[in-house]
Amino acid sequence: MTGGGGRGRSGSRLAWLLYVVALALVALAAGLWLVVHRPVAGAVGYGYWREAMINALVFATVGALIATRRPEHPVGWLFLGAGLVSAAQLATGEFASAFLAASGPSVAVAMAAWASSQFQQVVVAVLVVILLLFPTGRPLSRRWWLLVWPVAAGVVLFSVGAGLGPARYQEFPGVENPFGITSLAAVLGWIDGVGGVLFVAGFLGALASLVVRFTRSRGLERQQLKWFVYAAGLGVAMLVVPTPIPASWCGPWLRLASRPPRPWPCCAIGCTTSTGSSTAPWSMGC
Repeated sequence: MTGGGGRGRSGSRLAWLLYVVALALVALAAGLWLVVHRPVAGAVGYGYWREAMINALVFATVGALIATRRPEHPVGWLFLGAGLVSAAQLATGEFASAFLAASGPSVAVAMAAWASSQFQQVVVAVLVVILLLFPTGRPLSRRWWLLVWPVAAGVVLFSVGAGLGPARYQEFPGVENPFGITSLAAVLGWIDGVGGVLFVAGFLGALASLVVRFTRSRGLERQQLKWFVYAAGLGVAMLVVPTPIPASWCGPWLRLASRPPRPWPCCAIGCTTSTGSSTAPWSMGC
């Protein structure tokens, strides 16, 4: 009993520590915007700041709440990890944008842009695993574990292809991949493509497992899944038909950047809010 309680307290402390780190990274990004970026005439901020900030704050908060109360449950740690990596994406992306606007392209800017791009891919991969494991922390059966392999292989291949392929970053004008290998561009393009196909296959499989789990669920588990499935479905619809939200719908704080916000961050809020509300009694199955 004592050992279990000790492990629980250690897990709780680790969860809050990671949560504080995520908040510190978000604060760092905000500080870079205010001190370095905002004084530059025409500055617009990191292109994905809304999405990354929403993901960081929402995922990390719900993940910390679950992990501190149910440290043995993997879903809480996955949400917390997604929030932490989103915060790292935001901080490195704003670093690249701020110093690109202030002093132009440099090695540090290119490295930060590369890191931000890689973090973004990791966040998506973690969310796919959550689709597979929610809400019990286990897949439907051992056979469904096979879906983890194409997702993992896809992320690795895609990261290698995109991480080493020669390219310019759309969100960071004039910045090239610092690790790009021009002589292997064709091979890396194929690796990137294969990784994308494997990842999409794993994602569709995880989505199918969520639907199957929902149709088989009863009682509390069905309530836990209902809004989560709706939010995940909304996110898929937003990815298939990416319609920006009109700027007139946004408050002043969302008009700080020239690009209107994408609606798919609503999926992040929906999934984590449904997770938090369904686990309010902390009765997620194990």
